[in-house]
Amino acid sequence: MNEENLGKQPDTNVPVFRRLFFPLVIEQLFGMLLGSIDVLMLSQYSDASVAATGLSNQLINVGLMILGIASLGSGILLMQTAGTRQNSEVNLIIRHGVYLNVHISLAMAAVFLIFGQQLLRWIQTPEEILGSAYSYLAIVSVSLIFQSVMTSFGSVFRSFTYVRIVMVVSILTNLLSILGNYTVLFTPIGLFGEGIHGVANSTLFARFIGMLLLIIAFYYLLPKHRAAFSTLRMDSVTVKTVMKLGFPSALENISYTTSQTIITGIIASFGTMMVTSKIYTQNITGLVFTVAAAISQANQIIIGRFIGLKQKDQARDYTVKLLIKSMAFAFVLSTSLALVSHWIVNWLTDDPVIRSSVIQLIWLSILLEPGRLSNEILIGALNTAGDVKFPTMISILSTFLFTVPMSYVVGIHFGFGLVGVWIIFILDEWVRAVVLFIRWMRSSWQSIELF
Repeated sequence: MNEENLGKQPDTNVPVFRRLFFPLVIEQLFGMLLGSIDVLMLSQYSDASVAATGLSNQLINVGLMILGIASLGSGILLMQTAGTRQNSEVNLIIRHGVYLNVHISLAMAAVFLIFGQQLLRWIQTPEEILGSAYSYLAIVSVSLIFQSVMTSFGSVFRSFTYVRIVMVVSILTNLLSILGNYTVLFTPIGLFGEGIHGVANSTLFARFIGMLLLIIAFYYLLPKHRAAFSTLRMDSVTVKTVMKLGFPSALENISYTTSQTIITGIIASFGTMMVTSKIYTQNITGLVFTVAAAISQANQIIIGRFIGLKQKDQARDYTVKLLIKSMAFAFVLSTSLALVSHWIVNWLTDDPVIRSSVIQLIWLSILLEPGRLSNEILIGALNTAGDVKFPTMISILSTFLFTVPMSYVVGIHFGFGLVGVWIIFILDEWVRAVVLFIRWMRSSWQSIELF
């Protein structure tokens, strides 16, 4: 993508799109690729292990979304202040983002450790994999503490356009996790343990190292902001501001992830093979979503600077041009994946039922992914502008009044199964995309002032 075709960026304080996008997309693609390698290694170990970790990760993802409350709220503030000289305000935002995240992660880890088995049963985890799924969940939930610090500092670095350091640490962390998983599953080395238990320990260790690397990078790359942690004190005004922005933003993500968890429970009623099919499909088509996430993050950083500089019309126009080009890109990429899906699926499994199901879903994703990408960009743009409540309201209404009940009706009652659920996903994404685009173009967000 060429930023010259996306709109001019006249102010030198506004970063260039390609300098943000390429490190962000490399980070996202490596995370997706290494995550797929993780699934591939587990698939060689057993299909049941893929289902067990996949179901546990549905709950972990809800925890990660909750962690997003503080990092999203502080991130919105930082994206509008990082290009200014308000160092004291910036330090205040950084401190509260990190401290709040750590407190939330401790609470989440406790919930998963105490109520993990009940939660897994709630999402219809088959009894034959319940023990291994909880073993994985209990260990990985502790790693949320380390992940909370990584998420907070990652948000800080991106706001200051230090996207490369986040990319490098993310890649190193994922490589460590993959290396650890390989030693667990395919070698006699017992450093982390065996099976799913060992895979979880590998994740825990990798996230701990990633946390240490980002802390070190912060002290070297942003020395002016070391004073952010000169005290443990948090003031109620900043806490309220961060939570006021972060809670609706995170609630939108939580709503989406929670709906996916509930729908995974519906899919689990179709049998373990259908759960495995869903997980394989999302790992393959995840390529499109990871690119979408990188585009959205780059756009947020850029329009955050525009808005901070009071250039709100430029922010609106820039996002629209980027959205149009990105949708076309998503369609082409999804089609390309569908054309080679037969070969990809053959590498993952020998089961003919899973193969057939995954190929069907990937073809349907040609319609799904452009809509999902549009929502990712528009929600990110509205959140950055401070219009955090509207996307959340639309997401909750769409999710719990349409997507969840209709997935049950179409998938189970009418017997369309997993394909029926995918069709509901497509309708949901496109309806929300149209509504959010109208909201962005009406520009009511331009009257919002965060400071």
